[in-house]
Amino acid sequence: MKKISFILFAVILFSLGVKYTIDPDLWWHLKTGEVIAKQGIPETDLFSFTVPGTPWTAHEWLSDLLLWNLHQIGGFKTLAVFFGFITVLTFFLVYFRSPGRPYLAIFFSVLAFLASDFMWRARPQVFNILFLAFYLLILDKVRWKEWSSKWLFLLCPATLLWANFHSGFLMGILVLGVYLAGDFLDQYWFHAENGVFDRNALKRLAAVLTGSVVLACFNPQGIYIFVYPFGTLLSPAMKMNILEWWSPDFRMSIFWPYLILLNLGIAGFMLQKKRISLTDAFLFLGTASAGLMSMRHIPFFAVFGAPLIARNFDHFIQQYHFKKTRLWKIFNKTSSEFKLSLITVMAASLLMFASHHVLFILKTNEESIRLKYPVKAVDFLEMIKMKNKRGFNEYSWGGYLIWRGIPVFIDGRADMYRDGFFLKYLNTYYMQEHWQDLLKQYEVDYILLPAQHPLSQLTELSGDWVQVYNDGIAFIALRSKYVELLNQ
Repeated sequence: MKKISFILFAVILFSLGVKYTIDPDLWWHLKTGEVIAKQGIPETDLFSFTVPGTPWTAHEWLSDLLLWNLHQIGGFKTLAVFFGFITVLTFFLVYFRSPGRPYLAIFFSVLAFLASDFMWRARPQVFNILFLAFYLLILDKVRWKEWSSKWLFLLCPATLLWANFHSGFLMGILVLGVYLAGDFLDQYWFHAENGVFDRNALKRLAAVLTGSVVLACFNPQGIYIFVYPFGTLLSPAMKMNILEWWSPDFRMSIFWPYLILLNLGIAGFMLQKKRISLTDAFLFLGTASAGLMSMRHIPFFAVFGAPLIARNFDHFIQQYHFKKTRLWKIFNKTSSEFKLSLITVMAASLLMFASHHVLFILKTNEESIRLKYPVKAVDFLEMIKMKNKRGFNEYSWGGYLIWRGIPVFIDGRADMYRDGFFLKYLNTYYMQEHWQDLLKQYEVDYILLPAQHPLSQLTELSGDWVQVYNDGIAFIALRSKYVELLNQ
């Protein structure tokens, strides 16, 4: 039965992890991967007409190259399936860190996935969660004396790889530092023995932290990679105007699993009679706070917190002899045949649902792209030979336009465009004071925005612009001079 439960756990994770390939940044990541495969890693902007040649840090270069090669193998379906397997692998690592296997561990691992589900898409950020789960597995297994401290040295090559997959590797460095400092204090201040690194392991962890910092510098940006993430983290414009940097709105059901996990975590600590380790306290409070400040960081809390919460509840269950209760005895006396029949019915139902769900996602993926992005509008631009002209585009469509070979006004690389330009773009986008100045400054020839955007109505009343296309998803307005040329 335990094997069947584990298989069902994997099937659930995979089916829920296969999603539509509609992340706004996926497109420019794919195009960057193509550029890297054919020309090498770019150092300046290649895709916009507004800031061409601006220094650009392609810190996700290895992720981009991987995504491009996967797309070459089997298109977007391959990407969807691949990230389904990444989901399974990540939460297997969470599961194997959790006590109370299989049932308690499965429950909290699935809850961790649900808490971070909104972030699971075909995007390089997912590798941050996978690497973090790998780090935490090794650290906790060594810490609880289940593995030799020699396993810690695996984290050095992992850091080298992570630093070339994404600049989020700094999270791994931070976690190593917290484990080292927290367990050092627990060891020498509180004289803790269980659930902390022993002295020999602490020495090795210090060596691993030092080696990881050095190896992380072996990337195209060198030591600058340590500075790069702070440009994003400290950007007021990005925090205020990019959705995933906002705090979670708990009125929305997608954030309820995170809220449940957070409350269970607090309850789990309250149920403990033993002192909480400093490392667990630091990381729980740190990742929980990061998740409350920005939904983008919720997966870090989920991956770290779920096994810790499972451990606390497992201790509580054993502490109060739950297995001696009447309810447990009744369950234990239930015939094996009945349990097997129940599990078999559940397994068959879940397998049918999972296979149907995955096949449906793969079958309708192209349609989901057409509903979210201006596919037909770009076809129209190509037809009227405006593809290489200067357009003012929707921010979240910039990546798709790059994929289609169109020079963009702006795209998801907000860190490269910098706050000043980004805020000017938003001023025009929201039609605030002197909003047309930016269009004149960059000699914009056409506007490509969502069909319901207010500019859709304004261009119909303006003598400078003429709306020539609207398909309910996107509209295109051209400067009057081009309309005259089209009519000739």
